[in-house]
Amino acid sequence: SEMCIRDRYYLKKNCPNKSFCIIEGRENIGGTWDLFKYPGIRSDSDMFTLGYAFKPWKEQKTIANGPSILSYLEETVEENNLREKIKFSHKVLSANWNSGSQKWEVRAAHHEQEIMLTANFLFMGTGYYNYDEGYTPDYKGINNFEGKVIHSQHWPENLDYKNKKVVVIGGGDTAMDCVRTAVRQGATSVKCLYRRDRANMPGSQREVQNAEDEGVIFEWLTSPKGLSNQLTNTELLNLEAQDGDLKGIIVQKMRLGDPDATGRRTPEEIIGSEYLEEADLVIEALGFEPEDLPTLWDQADLPVSRWGTIKVEYETCLLYTSPSPRDVEESRMPSSA
Repeated sequence: SEMCIRDRYYLKKNCPNKSFCIIEGRENIGGTWDLFKYPGIRSDSDMFTLGYAFKPWKEQKTIANGPSILSYLEETVEENNLREKIKFSHKVLSANWNSGSQKWEVRAAHHEQEIMLTANFLFMGTGYYNYDEGYTPDYKGINNFEGKVIHSQHWPENLDYKNKKVVVIGGGDTAMDCVRTAVRQGATSVKCLYRRDRANMPGSQREVQNAEDEGVIFEWLTSPKGLSNQLTNTELLNLEAQDGDLKGIIVQKMRLGDPDATGRRTPEEIIGSEYLEEADLVIEALGFEPEDLPTLWDQADLPVSRWGTIKVEYETCLLYTSPSPRDVEESRMPSSA
């Protein structure tokens, strides 16, 4: 990820006598920018802010697309000889502090082989979401849908929008990228479903206006019925098209109820308001499932936030004070482990 590349650079520069390594679960660098392939993916902030102080962004576009950002990250890694410090395709299985040796013991798997890494200092730059699966509700009747349902996290190559009725579910920046791309690539119609109103949409209001100017229709206070998990297959049959195949997505109108714990008004279903939103292609731009870090790292008591991120002391300082020139050691575990 961008953060880990930054930290590798400063560790190498400021702590030349320290050994370190980066455990990377994927086979490439780049994190989000290597994983997401949907057309239109781009930064949501300017690259002068997101770029590195030691390698300023010099391209003309300040809001850059995904491939440009990935190229920038790869260039940074190569220029600073950081690739040799990365263990690609390694998945962390557990991380435990050994009070006897005063070191972290990190168990990781590389294909069928397990290794043990010991370190004086452990930095967790994992992000917060599951790279394997995006957030996907349990849509009832999905097997009857004769069109396509895709998730922005797993984008198929050469997806054809032309002459299709496209419905995008979600209201963030990813949804804005998907709706405008669909319009530009020849979709017959493009609708965006969002369960709150316009004022409570997380995406940029400017982007919403731009999308509307290009022909996107926003269905406010509208949610896929599958999110409620209350509709039975029998009820779905009553909303099928005349030829017996489901031709769209069942949606339900919503209203904003009382505020939740964060002060945000909670969407509530309007009973009996279901209708069929016709679609040939449904795109889920719903965000991500957080990684279950307590289970993943075998640390049941690991404190995490409601987003799945690790809770730490805000004033924690990162001090490299160990006198040992060798701070990371690796050993291979027996194959029977």
